Amino acid sequence: MENNALALVLKNDWVALSSSNVYTGKFTVGRFHLTEAFIVEYMKLIHGVEIPDSWISSSFTNIPDTNTRRVKYMEGCDMLSKDTMTEIRNAVKSPSDNIKIYRNGNHVTKIEFMEELNEIKL
Repeated sequence: MENNALALVLKNDWVALSSSNVYTGKFTVGRFHLTEAFIVEYMKLIHGVEIPDSWISSSFTNIPDTNTRRVKYMEGCDMLSKDTMTEIRNAVKSPSDNIKIYRNGNHVTKIEFMEELNEIKL
């Protein structure tokens, strides 16, 4: 039975137990696969990039998943450059204190930006 529980990604969780881990694609970080939903949410939260449905409605029509279409659009417009993908991989490898990244199994699926609360002391 498959476990659908989300787990928090911690620093160095991406490292595989086996040393025979090789690079298997641009959306991988060690043993983790970066889902398109995660990439879209990362770009929205960290870079303020939102791709409305109207921008992708006539693009990549052979792809039914809208998040995949958004990622393809961002790649085509160079919003999702090699440098940005390196930044995303580094965030997964070592999440900062104000970002929580979640995975389901080996699939990185969700990101949350934790805003600091400024307490007013009287």
